Formats: sequence, structure tokens, C-alpha cells
Amino acid sequence: MVKSKIKCPKCKSTRAIPIIYGLPTPEGEAEEKKGLIKLGGCIVSEDFPKWHCKNCGYEWK
Repeated sequence: MVKSKIKCPKCKSTRAIPIIYGLPTPEGEAEEKKGLIKLGGCIVSEDFPKWHCKNCGYEWK
């Protein structure tokens, strides 16, 4: 189970993982399969969320 010090603002779960943007590396793909990160795609913007809650699916900056 993934636990972090970051709490979801919606459900208060500590199962938050970072969202990583840009071209994925083989290491990044492996980390996503393990549930350690979420790949956000190749397009990068300051407005995109930076965290994903594995408990409720909410995403935030």
C-alpha cells in the first residue's frame, strides 16, 4: 500500500502519489505499474495537477 505524508484534500487519505509529466522512461513506466507514481502524459502545463489520490481518484496541485 502506498502511503505518503501528503493528504488528499477531499478524502484525507495518505495514499497520494505524484503525477509525473513528460516522455516516460522505462523506470517511470515500472514505477507506475508498482503504483508509486501516475504518468500524466507528454504535455506539460503549470495548471495540471501534481498529486493523485489512490483512494478516491481526486487530483490536485
